[in-house]
Amino acid sequence: MEKAVVRTIGAFRYVSMGLIFILMFMGFTDVILRYFFNSPISGVKELGVCFLPIITAFALAGTQMDNGHIRIELLYNLFKPRFKKGADIITTIAAILLWLLFAYQSIKVGNTYIETGRYIEIIRFPVWILQYASALGCFLLVAELMRELFRNIKAPEVKEVNLI
Repeated sequence: MEKAVVRTIGAFRYVSMGLIFILMFMGFTDVILRYFFNSPISGVKELGVCFLPIITAFALAGTQMDNGHIRIELLYNLFKPRFKKGADIITTIAAILLWLLFAYQSIKVGNTYIETGRYIEIIRFPVWILQYASALGCFLLVAELMRELFRNIKAPEVKEVNLI
């Protein structure tokens, strides 16, 4: 199960990278066509607005997996290993609940957008896709947080060694 989570997160990381590449290529092409041939591509800005939430959502779990997030450890490092382990477990559970709430809300808003038929006018892009992509990103992050939680629970107690 753990390998499947890691592979899925890796696949969505590549989707995120691919979307970044497409976005950069479209922006470059639009600039070239606009300034050299006076023929811009319509909808590039709008498509970029659509891609950015998807890129962010799909990259969240990979960033968590790589410990690429910002973590302030000024006070954390002052505590004993047992307290650190407990704090890690509690904060991971809180993060899981928070991201599940985000996913639920994204799906709820996405359903509303389907019912109302909302889309981005210039490119006729349905907005509900963005909400569902955000929910998928949240679920991927929850899967990684669950993996981290189980790893923290299973980890043996580390004894603190004072070198002074």
